Amino acid sequence: MNKYTATALAIGATSILISHMIQVCRNRYNQGRISSLSDYIKSYPARRRMRQVIQSLVPLWKSKYDTFDRQASQIKFTKSDVIVFAPPKSGTTWVTHICHQIRTHGAEITFNDQDDVVPWIERLGTLYLDGTTFNDNPNADHIAEPRVFKSHLTWEERPAGCYKEIWIFR
Repeated sequence: MNKYTATALAIGATSILISHMIQVCRNRYNQGRISSLSDYIKSYPARRRMRQVIQSLVPLWKSKYDTFDRQASQIKFTKSDVIVFAPPKSGTTWVTHICHQIRTHGAEITFNDQDDVVPWIERLGTLYLDGTTFNDNPNADHIAEPRVFKSHLTWEERPAGCYKEIWIFR
């Protein structure tokens, strides 16, 4: 391959890449995800840094239990237990807080973190919940009955056991 052919190939590949980037930006602009191409380009360093920060937080989500099955198996579910299942960002905290208020008959809030009163099943044994009441002892007594748990698991992934289920759809 001579140098003119290599240059032509490089220019062709670059133009395809630029064309693809413009199409991606146009789609994101039409979806309302970015306001302009220049904003998208200017925000690249911030987006790259955010990606690095998120990747550094990944160890917070690693459970001391090897798999989710072992996390859920740590909980001894009873017939009166309630698990609130919801996709992320669809009102899980709101609904679990309502459940907590119902079970305490509207008692004054005495906790700093909702994870102290409503454990998150998938995050048991992680640094994310370190210091919360249920992180190391998921079967500890709850403030009131019934016990309430939260989860972002799908229908197929839900833990085995006998309990009541609340499903949130958004």
